[in-house]
Amino acid sequence: MEALGYPALGLWALARIAKRTGSWWGAGTWFVLVPLLGPVSYTRLDLVVAVAIVWMIERALAGKWLHVGVLIGVGAAIKLVPAVL
Repeated sequence: MEALGYPALGLWALARIAKRTGSWWGAGTWFVLVPLLGPVSYTRLDLVVAVAIVWMIERALAGKWLHVGVLIGVGAAIKLVPAVL
């Protein structure tokens, strides 16, 4: 899941944002930069947090505020777990 799943989830969220807003620069940037970073982008928990943030923005644009709150919590928990360990 980590190698292709998270980047694909992020790209999907950015495509949904692009359909809503009409601006495709976010999806295009993601599509180009994530593969350019290579294994670094796939092996770090920062990508998971970035995907949570992108989905949070997508849900905010959809007006789903409960989902936004949950995604903020998920992103914060993922980021703080290494510090706790």
